[in-house]
Amino acid sequence: PEPTPGPEPTPGRVPDPTLVAAPLQITELLPDSRNVGGSDGYEFIELYNATTEPIDFGQYTLDYLYPGADLVSTNVVQWPSTPRSVVVPSEGTLVLWVKNGPNDALTDDDFNAAFGTDLTLGEDLVEIFTAGMANGAARGLEVVTNTGFAVNRAYYNLDGADDTAADQGIQLGHDPADPVRQVLLGTAPASPGTVSPDQVPTGLVVPPADTAAPVVTDATASEAVPGRPFVIDLVVTDDVQVRTVTVEVTTSADPEPVAHHLEAVGQDGYQHVIEPVDLIGKRWLQYRVVATDGTRTTTTEPRRVPVAGVDQSPVRLSVEDGAFVSGTTRLAAAGDVHPATVRLAVDGQPVEPVRPSLEAEPVFAFEATATDAFFRNGVLVGDEVLHVFDEGYYAAEVTVATPVPLRLVQQGDELVVSVVAGTKAWPRIDPDENNDDFQVRGLRLVLPDGRTLRPVGYDDPAQWLPMGDSAGKLDLFAARFPLPDDVFTAVAHDWDTTTRTDGPAVVTATDGSTTVERTVVVDNTGPTVTTDLEPGRLYQGPVVLDARVQDAGSGVESVVATLDGATVTLPYTTSSLDLPAGDHTLEVTARDVVGNVTTETVVFATPEERPGSEALSPADGDVVRGGSVLLRARVSDPTDDVLAVELREGVRYDATDPEVTVARGVTQVAAGTDRDDAVVLTGEELAATAGADGVDAEVSSDAAFPYQLVRVAVGQDLGPDAQVRVSWAGRANPGAKVLLHVRDVATGAWVELDRALTTGGASTAISLGGTVPVAGHVEDGTVTLLVQHSEGFAGEDRSTRDDDVVPYHPQDVPRSEYDATIVWESDTQYYNESFPERQLDIHRYVLDQRDEMNIQYLLHTGDVVDDFDQEFQWLNADPAYRMLDEAGLPYGVLAGNHDVGGARADYSAFSRWFGAARFSANPWWGGDFQDNRGHYDLVTVAGIDFLMLSMGWAPGDEAIAWMNEVLARYPERVAVVNLHEYMLTTGGLGPIPQRIQDEVVATNPNVRIVTSGHYHDAFTRVDGFDDDGDGTEDRLVHQMLFDYQALPEGGQSFLRLLHLDNEGERLLVRTFSPYLMQYNSEDPALDLEHQEFDVPYADLGIAPVTKVLATDDLVVEVLTGRVIATQDGVASGSVVEATWADLLPGEHGWYVVTRDPYGAEHVGPVATFTTVRGGGSGGAGAEGPRPPHAGAPG
Repeated sequence: PEPTPGPEPTPGRVPDPTLVAAPLQITELLPDSRNVGGSDGYEFIELYNATTEPIDFGQYTLDYLYPGADLVSTNVVQWPSTPRSVVVPSEGTLVLWVKNGPNDALTDDDFNAAFGTDLTLGEDLVEIFTAGMANGAARGLEVVTNTGFAVNRAYYNLDGADDTAADQGIQLGHDPADPVRQVLLGTAPASPGTVSPDQVPTGLVVPPADTAAPVVTDATASEAVPGRPFVIDLVVTDDVQVRTVTVEVTTSADPEPVAHHLEAVGQDGYQHVIEPVDLIGKRWLQYRVVATDGTRTTTTEPRRVPVAGVDQSPVRLSVEDGAFVSGTTRLAAAGDVHPATVRLAVDGQPVEPVRPSLEAEPVFAFEATATDAFFRNGVLVGDEVLHVFDEGYYAAEVTVATPVPLRLVQQGDELVVSVVAGTKAWPRIDPDENNDDFQVRGLRLVLPDGRTLRPVGYDDPAQWLPMGDSAGKLDLFAARFPLPDDVFTAVAHDWDTTTRTDGPAVVTATDGSTTVERTVVVDNTGPTVTTDLEPGRLYQGPVVLDARVQDAGSGVESVVATLDGATVTLPYTTSSLDLPAGDHTLEVTARDVVGNVTTETVVFATPEERPGSEALSPADGDVVRGGSVLLRARVSDPTDDVLAVELREGVRYDATDPEVTVARGVTQVAAGTDRDDAVVLTGEELAATAGADGVDAEVSSDAAFPYQLVRVAVGQDLGPDAQVRVSWAGRANPGAKVLLHVRDVATGAWVELDRALTTGGASTAISLGGTVPVAGHVEDGTVTLLVQHSEGFAGEDRSTRDDDVVPYHPQDVPRSEYDATIVWESDTQYYNESFPERQLDIHRYVLDQRDEMNIQYLLHTGDVVDDFDQEFQWLNADPAYRMLDEAGLPYGVLAGNHDVGGARADYSAFSRWFGAARFSANPWWGGDFQDNRGHYDLVTVAGIDFLMLSMGWAPGDEAIAWMNEVLARYPERVAVVNLHEYMLTTGGLGPIPQRIQDEVVATNPNVRIVTSGHYHDAFTRVDGFDDDGDGTEDRLVHQMLFDYQALPEGGQSFLRLLHLDNEGERLLVRTFSPYLMQYNSEDPALDLEHQEFDVPYADLGIAPVTKVLATDDLVVEVLTGRVIATQDGVASGSVVEATWADLLPGEHGWYVVTRDPYGAEHVGPVATFTTVRGGGSGGAGAEGPRPPHAGAPG
């Protein structure tokens, strides 16, 4: 209605032309009122007209705000009133009463009785149908014009304050310094409809004179294009302010106009977007614009715009000329009359049976706002999920359009399509989980003929429906659409194309007057796949795997090739050197565009490409007289290839040789290069390492890593391509990993040559070996080798259970009851957004108690900051972690959704602050995936080897593959998988977490613990896994959720303490806040059983053991580049002979190198003999004491 003159201004408030103030002001809020049906029954917002003129509230709307720390709203929800158009008199008030479901039936008599007021519904009291105002979080209310211009706003509960109290109104007042934002005056008993003098200006605002109606300029395109949004593009100006712009739209299928209120784009721009779904079936659309400034109104003439490319033929077919069809294809012919009179035929033959049908799929659509990212809200028909919308729409209004399969649409049946507020796991209601809260409106079913149906009982498309699991919201809205018979203007037939040959077919449709004909191509034949690879052939040398794929029909869509089950890209070059001996299978699968599939399989073979040799004479250890010796060796090849043979000079050492020094020790850094504390083995110990006789030299430790260091003086000038080969045999404790390294002389670092495991019941007797070039590994004539037990870092115990430690808190676990501690923190985003001291509380406590509790590691399961693009939050976080860096405390951090912008997964800021560069130099660092998107640490705590495997937000295929590669590399370690999102608050798993469990946790027997945050709660779930497939559980995995971010101040500095008790064989889990000096939160949502509990080591696969490393035999061979003789074209099985002349008395070594034509090479062992003075050749056996290595290089 048009505003009518109001009462005279109250004495004392006179018109003030100089007064600058909001015309409508928020003067009181009541978020917390007495309950009705379990919910607040009398929440209200009070508005005051501060002008000299009456105001039509229909020109305005109320928004509910979710403010961030900088007061920028992260979400905005419109709260329209019922009725919308109510006139507020000068100096009058309007009270907006929240109706949340349980109180919907209350009347103004109930409201007046509650507050002692005399308000009237529809006059000075209106209703808002919504869940209501939050009591415990920062929120805001804002009055805006219908065009989106801010008028007045108010906030409460900012900066952690609690401004709410039962039945106490939050009093708000005018701020002359900022007329748009109200100031909070305090609380008082709620008084809806009444304002006090300190709440409002002393005068009245005099609105500017309105001398002209709004001017509308139309810049809209002249044609709409199907499949693209059509934008009605306007410029609307006014001499005062445009308060409402409405565009009324009709179409060829929907003659009733639908009105849309537009918000300004910039200062004067206005746009209404007609989504592609709303162009379906339309031949034209028409619109007019109504713009008002609250006093004067402009209405434009209707303008009609054609929709391009619409088939307006009276007969229409569902297939196009040249289309390829296969299998069972739906054919449909449609007209414009009901019942359908069209007939279908293929190649002139009528098809049967036919059924009434829609011409195409109908589309269910609606607008949604305020969805939160990753909640799996859904569109369903029955239990069938048609669409999941899990994007975070927040303040945006987004059209969601979902085609409904025709198999779900039947003539005579009602079509019911439901919108469901989902959880993070699935689009269904779960009373034990948090479902998304959002709003939808404009629910509609767009039919193929362009008509738009509204659900039964939903008559106002502008009405927002509150969705969610909060009080007063709908967890599900079932949109019911009775389908009119006259929309079934098509007939359909399921054509089995496999009953005919491939090739053209003519499909016709006719109504007797008009005939439409289309030629389609039947294609039920897959592509042809050929390859030059010969089945059954034995291939030697390089093998190129390739295939030719052709399709005479719809064309090749994809080709996938596998070699022995592993995917390869064609052409793929391999070799008999690279492939193991035996049969190999190449499988090429080709798919054409319409889905026909052909698979070609070829089995071929490769041989054992390994020539060999045997030194015949002199026999190893022989003593030979004279300076010339005949060398004889037999060479062989498993495929009888012709061989090239070289006899070369070599040297062999064992631990008892004077050129060899062996030392032992233990270290805390497995990759450490400082081994100065190693103790040289005694002669007796050295003798134990000579010869594989079961007598060995041992080194062991309960907490550190044993090693044995070998230095061999191999000499210099060893010839081109000289190599050193080492063979080590020994033993280790069960469940161990032992590695053989050589020192790189350029970097000083250890380079791995070999590794062996004693896990899974494998023998504790192990062998290691490797060959390295002399170049780069020999310095000053010496090569340095390392046999190392384990990898990673074993922190030195900073205290023991025998130490007398003063408890930090009276309820601390006594120090005598555990050996070491791991600390866990999570979801610290609100600390680093608003409460950085709470983050510092945790790290100060950890460093203060590091010695007393023997804290060896800290893990963080994500959300370091709240807003990844706010630099100040990273700057707040950095000092807390710099403290850990400077203290040398091992820790690992992964990224949560807030660290990377949620669905954007933008790791740029996280990489800058917590990328690999921050951690990679640490001795516990194992490696990373994509600059610390994932990473792992190798830490030994209380003698237990842990693999701390952390993966950040949104892991995909590559990330999961990387996790599996890392876990497979460390089967000897207890793996702790750390994630941000994994377990829901009731122990359920969403889609990605379920995939992690199925593909990572279930498939790797070393995974024993999974930690996660993301959801505010504490919960523990235990699952069993059958690792050997015998039907019996072999392993338990404890999966723990810990996230206290919803507590005051972002979590009150609660952390997790994981105490390792080796004597009691248990993990003690405790939850503590150094800020509150309190164990366990008292929040009723956090159960004690999930905050404080013990886990037996047996459940975790933990068994403290002494690490043992013992050497039984050590052989080091120097394979020089000095050639004694060469022979080419040698047949397999032949004996090669050559004379080695001019030998001085002493020990000499030689070895045989054999090569086949395909690149395979074998380097035989070094055989030694001793020459003594005298003519002829002596027999086997030494004459007198064995001489030194007279023939050794150097």
